Amino acid sequence: RVAGGDQWAQLLIRHPNDSGMAMDQLTRLYDPPMFVNTVTVTRGDALIFSAQVDFTLSQNPAFRFILPAGGNGDLRARVTDTEDRQFESTFPIRDALND
Repeated sequence: RVAGGDQWAQLLIRHPNDSGMAMDQLTRLYDPPMFVNTVTVTRGDALIFSAQVDFTLSQNPAFRFILPAGGNGDLRARVTDTEDRQFESTFPIRDALND
């Protein structure tokens, strides 16, 4: 736990996050970059954190953040990549986390 009852939380994203810098050895061409470029985490209607990224972070990136104590609603993560694909996941917050 963090001071004041806040807690650390971690969001794991499964995504290849290609940088576009690796050459295909057969074609000698570079694939275009494809990576996660927006991440938003909310709890109910409250914004917990958001990130806009214009470069590849890593394959299967992880975000660690502080989850404030209390509050209402499930934790929801929304992710978009450079190909405009959108991914969303919801995690129910139990009362034990609010104590």
